[in-house]
Formats: sequence, C-alpha cells, structure tokens
Amino acid sequence: MRAAILVAITVLICAEAASACSCGIPQPCTYLHYASDVIVSEVLLETSWTGAFPVVVVEVLKGELRPGNVRIVLNPGGDRVRRGQRLLQFREKGGWFRVGCCGPTLDADGLEHWLHAMRNAIRGGPPMLVGEVRTFGEAIDFLESVSVTAECGGRQGHALTNKPGQFIIESMAKGPCTVRLEKPGYQDDGVWNGRELIMTGSCAVPTFKMH
Repeated sequence: MRAAILVAITVLICAEAASACSCGIPQPCTYLHYASDVIVSEVLLETSWTGAFPVVVVEVLKGELRPGNVRIVLNPGGDRVRRGQRLLQFREKGGWFRVGCCGPTLDADGLEHWLHAMRNAIRGGPPMLVGEVRTFGEAIDFLESVSVTAECGGRQGHALTNKPGQFIIESMAKGPCTVRLEKPGYQDDGVWNGRELIMTGSCAVPTFKMH
C-alpha cells in the first residue's frame, strides 16, 4: 500500500513538473557549470509507464551524491527504459532527475567521448575537441575513419573517427578553431573557421557533416 501511495504521489509531482520546464539539449562541458549534480546511473527497474523509476548511482561527475545511492527519476512522457541501462543525468539545484526535455537524461552508451571530456574538465585538464562526423540527409550515417585535423588557440591536433563516428583531440587551447575533415569518397562542407567554432571553455562538442 505504501509503495502504491508513493507511486501515486510521484506521478502527481511529475505531471506538475512537466508543465514547468523548457526543452534543451546540453553541451556537456557547458552544462557542468550549471548543473548541481551530474551522474552516470544504472536503471534498476524496466518500465515504460508514465511516472517514475529508480536508478542507482554508478559514477559521480559532480555533486554530493555517492556511488550506490538510489534516486527516483521522473518520467512524465513514459519513455521506455531497460533494466541495466546506463544513463548520463544532469539536474539543477533543488530539482529532480528527469527523462525528456525537462531532463536532461541521456543514454550513456555511445557517449564515452562526452564522458571523457567531462572527466577531463573536472580534473582541470587542457581544453579538448570532441565530437562526431555524420552524413547529410534524412538517412544519417556516422562516418568511420574520417581524418579530423584541428587547430584551436594556436595548438594543433589530429584524430580518426571510430565506428560510431566519434573523435577526441586532446591538449587544445582556448580560442578560434579551424577544422578540416578528410575521407576518400566524401566531401567536406568547407573549412570550419573561427567564426563557426570557438573554444571558450574546457571542451567543444561539435557535430560535423560530410556528403
């Protein structure tokens, strides 16, 4: 009975909270400064119903939570989550962890480049350029083995994209960035110069496209 009451209360809180937020996709290193808590969590109960579900904290990137803590995540849209699924979650001070545009809560699988950059930012490491390369069009394909050459703030670096199209270039500097993409059979959209990409903080996370 107590569990049923708790769920009912949670649904009411969730419905109220859902009407009081606006959508936004976080840029990870920027959002580190605004969020009071940033965690990687693991879903404890598979569900697709509107309401909430429990997670256990696996890694704390920012905040006072500890690994092993259990938290309730609001799920006003009834997004399906799988037991054991890893999530990257942000919340503002005094707020809830949430799924949907009120979150942000993201599937952590496939975001290792983001996590790497965020851990580096927390350590106070030099700026990093991390991102992904994909194709134009409705059928988006991530491009593997793209040569990414960058110069940010006078420092140069190079990387090849992995199978999910992600790249990491470390030891950059703040300032305007010039980025070139090269892959046989594909064409870059031109030179990405300082007007389009400026390294202002601990990392930049662009998405580039080729055709």
